[in-house]
Amino acid sequence: MGRINYTNQHFLISDELARQVVDLAEVKREDVVLEIGPGKGILTRHLSKQARKVVAIEKDSSMIPHLTELEEECPNVSIIYGDALSSKWPKRANRLISNIPFNISEPLINRLFGENLEESVLFVGERLAEEMSYAARGKPRTRLGLLSSCYFTIETLLDVDRDKFDPIPATDARVISLTPLRNGRLRGDQNRQIIRYIWDQGRKPVGIGLEGALANFTYHNFPNSQYIPSYQFVSELGIPDRVLGKPTRSLTGDELILIHDALRDKKFAKKLRNKARRFSYGDYS
Repeated sequence: MGRINYTNQHFLISDELARQVVDLAEVKREDVVLEIGPGKGILTRHLSKQARKVVAIEKDSSMIPHLTELEEECPNVSIIYGDALSSKWPKRANRLISNIPFNISEPLINRLFGENLEESVLFVGERLAEEMSYAARGKPRTRLGLLSSCYFTIETLLDVDRDKFDPIPATDARVISLTPLRNGRLRGDQNRQIIRYIWDQGRKPVGIGLEGALANFTYHNFPNSQYIPSYQFVSELGIPDRVLGKPTRSLTGDELILIHDALRDKKFAKKLRNKARRFSYGDYS
């Protein structure tokens, strides 16, 4: 992967829009908000009026004069200078609300899969928002869209014209809300539960991850099932060996969607559930 220019920021220039986003996010007085890429602080100021604390991470050193002044004006604002993708985030933060550089959207959202935030409200490019919306409706077109639908409830809060930024980006934007799906809320959702389990296996081969995912799915959805030969089901999915042997995190978007579509096949889904039910009643044939 090439080096990412984290400072490629499109600064929010509408004070009214910043206020509107904070209102839509329903920031509460007890919230500790993390902001990534505060820029000149237009969104930060409005966050500080509602939240107990705002911790902002900024990599662009040219913003220091603006943010130093902001810290003096707003005693509940704390600025950290560094790379938000590689640095530790404050553990006390419970919300992420940011106008992030569009070109770090994917690595940032990937990081959110492993974070423990109550909600993230983000400005993202229109195309990315559409990809996530398609995936949320069960029609994934990209790896990030599919994975996001396995980890979050995705909601579009606001459409934003590109002229609300400086410099003007090549695309319009949307403000989206990502609310984590806890494991219990995935029970019974075969596709998303299995895809998420596979991805959580990190560098393990896909085939091994699938075996564990299918066993995990039957264990949680059919608790009386004592044993199910999940390796047999993996072979019936028709996924090429070259994909099954790859480390999970190296899967391309097309490969992950291929697994999703195989799991979604009605014949396979019916076979998995029927077999699990039989095993729940002691039929091990």
